[in-house]
Amino acid sequence: MNKDSKVLIKRRLSGRILVFSWLFLLVIPAFILNYTLERLFKITEETNAKIKQSRLSVEMEMFKKDVLIANYLDREIGNYLANVPEESLLDVAPGLAEDFTKKTGIVPCGLIIHGKDTAEIKSYYHEPPFKKLIGMIPKRLTLKYFISRNDQPFLKFYEKKNEVETKSLKGESAWDKLVKDVDGFWQSHFGLVAELPLVADKTSQSVSSKLGGTVYFYYHPVYSGKAADRRIKGGVLLLIRGAAISALQVVTKSQNSVDKEITRSLNYYPNEINDLRKIDLNHKLTSFGFDSEGIHLQTPIPESLAVQFIQRGGFYPIGLKEFRQSIPLLKVTLPVKKLEHPLKKHSALISMIIRCLCAFSLILALRIYFFGFEIRAGVRQKVVIGTLLVSFLPLTLLIAAYQTWSEFDQRLLQVEMENTMKSNSRVIRKKLASYIHRVEKLSMDVAGQIEEMPNATDAELEKFLQSSIDKSVAQALFLDRPWKEPISVYNEDNACGFITSRDEGFFRKMLAKISMNAGLFNSSFNEGAGDYSSSDLQFVDDSSAGALNSMLNSFGRLMDFQVFASLNSYSMAKIEWNVGNKPRYGSVTARFNRQRLIRGFVKEYLESPSLKSDYSKFSMETAFFTFDNSQEVAEVHSLTPSYEYAKMAKQLILACQVNASLMTDVDEIPVYVDYVSRFPMLIVTTAQRLQRKSSGLSFVLLIIYGFVLIIFIFNLFGRIYLEPVEKLTFLADRVSQGDFYAKKKIETGDEFEDLKGAFDSMLAGVIQKERLFQFVSEDVVSAVKSSDDQALQPGGERLEATIIFASISDFEQRIALLSGTGLMDLLDIFISAGDKVARATGGILDKVIENTLMFVYRSRSEKDNHAIKACYAALELKKELLEVGITAHIGIATGSVLSGRIGSRKGKLDFTVIGDAVNMAARLKAQAMKAKKTGIVLAPATIRKTKGWARVNFIDRVMIKGKSREYPIYELLELRSNLN
Repeated sequence: MNKDSKVLIKRRLSGRILVFSWLFLLVIPAFILNYTLERLFKITEETNAKIKQSRLSVEMEMFKKDVLIANYLDREIGNYLANVPEESLLDVAPGLAEDFTKKTGIVPCGLIIHGKDTAEIKSYYHEPPFKKLIGMIPKRLTLKYFISRNDQPFLKFYEKKNEVETKSLKGESAWDKLVKDVDGFWQSHFGLVAELPLVADKTSQSVSSKLGGTVYFYYHPVYSGKAADRRIKGGVLLLIRGAAISALQVVTKSQNSVDKEITRSLNYYPNEINDLRKIDLNHKLTSFGFDSEGIHLQTPIPESLAVQFIQRGGFYPIGLKEFRQSIPLLKVTLPVKKLEHPLKKHSALISMIIRCLCAFSLILALRIYFFGFEIRAGVRQKVVIGTLLVSFLPLTLLIAAYQTWSEFDQRLLQVEMENTMKSNSRVIRKKLASYIHRVEKLSMDVAGQIEEMPNATDAELEKFLQSSIDKSVAQALFLDRPWKEPISVYNEDNACGFITSRDEGFFRKMLAKISMNAGLFNSSFNEGAGDYSSSDLQFVDDSSAGALNSMLNSFGRLMDFQVFASLNSYSMAKIEWNVGNKPRYGSVTARFNRQRLIRGFVKEYLESPSLKSDYSKFSMETAFFTFDNSQEVAEVHSLTPSYEYAKMAKQLILACQVNASLMTDVDEIPVYVDYVSRFPMLIVTTAQRLQRKSSGLSFVLLIIYGFVLIIFIFNLFGRIYLEPVEKLTFLADRVSQGDFYAKKKIETGDEFEDLKGAFDSMLAGVIQKERLFQFVSEDVVSAVKSSDDQALQPGGERLEATIIFASISDFEQRIALLSGTGLMDLLDIFISAGDKVARATGGILDKVIENTLMFVYRSRSEKDNHAIKACYAALELKKELLEVGITAHIGIATGSVLSGRIGSRKGKLDFTVIGDAVNMAARLKAQAMKAKKTGIVLAPATIRKTKGWARVNFIDRVMIKGKSREYPIYELLELRSNLN
C-alpha cells in the first residue's frame, strides 16, 4: 500500500478509558507477571537446595578425608614422585630432600634411599638435630626392615649374590622371626608407641618419643617388570615430623572440590568456648544454611586435625588458647547460581522491560489524552498492532504461570525419582543378602556330607569335593585334617586373580585361630602335625583375633580379609569324626572371589529385563560395578557391558572413597550410587523423565488458548475495520483475474459503503475497456495504457526475438467434414489454447491467420531467454492441443526482427514484427510434418540460443524459399529436466 492509500485517523479518547486501558492491559498484568516470576525463582531455589543437601554432605565427607594429614601427605608426595625421573629419585638423598621441600613446602626430617634387590643403603639425609637418630641408623637392620616390607625373597633379583643372601630368609620360621625382629627394631630405634604398619605409597602415622611428637613415614618402592618377573629397582623412605606440617596449609591445599560446582573453604566459629570437654562440637557447630550466596554446610574439623592445630605436631597444647577463641570449621558451599532457575539471570532485564513498557504506555496515554493521536498505517497493520499490544502481557502472564506450575511439578518428580531409586537399591540389597546366605551354605553342606563318610579314601573325598565345587561359584575347596595332608580342589571356571600358596595357608591359619579363640574347636584340634599349631600363629594377637571374631557369628559365615588387600572371602565349617571312640576334628574351607560372587548374583537374580523399569512419569535403569584392584579405585568395570562408565567415573570413585551412598547428577540425569563396601560393589541407579502426555497436552492447550485469545481480539477488530477492506480486496482480486461480475454486499452505513459504490462505478468502465482489448494484441493494449503520445505514432526498433508459427495439421480435411459452427468451435479451441499458453509463458499471440497462430517471444531482461521460453511454449501448446484431439504443426525460428507500429499516423496502426525470422518460422512450419514425434521444427539459430537446454533430433537438409543452399532442420524433442 503506497503512502497516498494509507488511512489517517484522528481521535480523542476520554481520560477514564485511557486509565482503565492502562491499568487492566498493562499495569496489573505486569505486576502479576513480576510477582509470579519471583515466586517461581524462590520455589526453584528452595527446592533445589533441599534436593542438593545430600551433595553437600558427600562433599563434606570428602573434605574431611582430604584434610587428614595422612591423606594430604599421600596427595602431595604422590604428585611429587609422579613427576620425578627414577634416576633422580634413587640418586642422592640430600638433593632429593631439597627439591622435595622446594616443590611441596614440606620439610622432611629424614630420607633414606636403598638400591636394587633391597641390598644396600645408597644415600640418606637428616635434619641437623636428628643426625644421631637417622644418620647413624644400623644399615643392616634397616635393609632387613625393607626386605620384610617388600617380600624380597619372593621376587626376582638383579644380582645372584643378593638372591643367595636374601633367600636364606625365605624359610617360614626364619621369615616370621625376621618380620618380628625388624618390626621391634624399628619401633625401638625411633621410640614409636607401636609397631609401624608400613604400606607402599601410603602415609603411615605414629608417635615418636625421640622425634618429639607425631611422625609420618612414606615408603615408595620402584619396581621393574610385572607379575612373576617383578624386581625391586630401589626405594625411598621419607620421615616427616608433625611439627613440620602446618594445619592451615593442609586445609588450604585441600580446597579443590571433587564436585566442581561446590566450593570449599575454612571458616571460624566467632564465639570463644572455654571448656571443650563439656560440649559436643559436632552437634553444636554442624549446620546447614541458606542465604543469598547459596546453600552451606559447615562442621568442625576432624579430631586428628584439631590435635594438629592445638599441639602443632608435638606433645604440648601450645595452640589451645587460640583454638578455643576461634574454632576452625570446614565449610562447603553450593553457589546460589547453581540453584537458580535458568530465567533468574535474565530477571533484571525482564523487570526493566516491564517497567519501560508501563512507562512508555503511560506517556503514550497522556499524549493521546492531550493531543489526540494519528496513525498512518493500513487497516490490516492497525488491527495486527492493536491485537499484539492488547494480548502481549496477558499471554506473557499465562506463560509465566505455566512455567511456575511446570517447575514445581518437575521438583516433585525429582523427589519421587530419588525415593524410588533408593527403594530399588534396598530391594537389591535384600536379594543380595539372600544370595550370600545361600552361598554360605556350601561349606556347611559339604561338611555335613563328609561327616557321613568317615571311612572314605582320599581319592573318594577329592572326587566328592570336586563334584561339589563344580556346581558352585566357589574358587576352591579345602579339607583340612590335622593328622593328614590337606585336600584341595579348584574350579577353573571361577578362577579370578592369583593367590600364592603362602597367602592361602595364612588365611586358613587365620580362620583356625579365630575358630579356636571363639571356642568352636576344642583343644584336640591341635593334635598332630597339622597346619594349625598355635606356635605358627603367634603374630595373630588376641586383639586382632577378637576383632575378626566379630565377623564369625556361626559356622559357614563368609569372612573377608580386606585389611590384607585380599579380594577373596572364606567360609569354614567344622567336621567331627568318631574314630575309635575318640573324636577327631577337621574343617572344610571354601574360597570365593568377591567379584565372581557379584557376577553370579547379577546373572542369577537380575537378568536384563529387570534391570530397567518403567513408571508413569520416568524410567529407571540399574547397573552394577565392582573394583578390578584390591582397595584401589583405579579402574571400575561395569557388569552390564552396555553401561557407560566414563560418564560417572568421578561419582563412583567418590562413593567408594567416602564409603557411603550418594545422590548426584550426570548430564542432568539423577544418579543414585549405593556402595556395598564388603565386596566391594556399587549399585548404580539412574532415572530419566518420560515425555508425559499430560504435560504435552497442557502445553498444547496453553498454545491453543493463546491462539484463541489472539484470534478473538483480532476478529473483534477485524469485524470493525478489516472485514469491509477484505471484501473490497476480494472484489479487486476477482477483477484482476478477469471476473468482472463478482459481487460482495457491504452495508456498514459508513465510508466503506460509499467506497463500494465508487468501486462499482469504476468496475463498469473496466468491463467496457476489457471488451475492447479482446480485439487487439497486448502491445496495442500497452500503447493505449501508456501516457506517452509517441507510443501511438508509427515506428519501431530492431531486436532479437523468437517467432512461432503453429497450425492445425489436418485443417483441410476438417473443413470438408465440419459445419460452419463446428469449424468456428474448432478455431475457438485452437486460439484459446494458444492464448492461454502465450500468457503463461510470457509471449504474445500476435496474429491469427486462418488456422495459423503467430507468437512473438522477446527478452524482458538480461537473464530472460526468449528461445527457451518459445520452445517451452511450443511443447505446452502441443500438449494442450493433443488433450482435445488436435494435432499441430509448429515452426520456430530465432533472429533479428523489426518490432513496432506499422500504418498511418491518423489511420489504422498495426503492432507486429517483420523480418527474416518471421518468414523462416512460417516456412519451418510447413516442414513440421517431417517431425514424426512432436511435430515441432527448430531453426539452427534457435538451437544455439537455447544454449544446450533443448534436446533435438536432426531431420534433414531441405531447400527453403529465400535460401541459396540446403538448410538443416531439427525436431524439438524436449527441454532438459533440470531446467528451471
